[in-house]
Amino acid sequence: MGALVFGLRYWSDRLTIIEFACDESSLWFRKLGKAPAETRALSEVGGVYDFLWGGYCVPERHIGYRLVFKDGEEAFLPNSLVQASSLASHLRVHGRGE
Repeated sequence: MGALVFGLRYWSDRLTIIEFACDESSLWFRKLGKAPAETRALSEVGGVYDFLWGGYCVPERHIGYRLVFKDGEEAFLPNSLVQASSLASHLRVHGRGE
């Protein structure tokens, strides 16, 4: 059980964004545990979804956003980053080519 929890934590940490920058055409970000930064065009964003945590005995709370790119790659944008909600809103509008 411990190995499973460790594996899931390691996998999810690799998706977590630790710093980002965004302009009108691209998104630059660095993930935890992944040395090279990535740059993606806003048109590559397939979806931005609220990420809720909680369930049966624990009230749900919003902890961040799941970014899904059109090529199937994913990233997690935690609420703990400054301007995370602003970026999510920006990506929801501009990531769809609107």
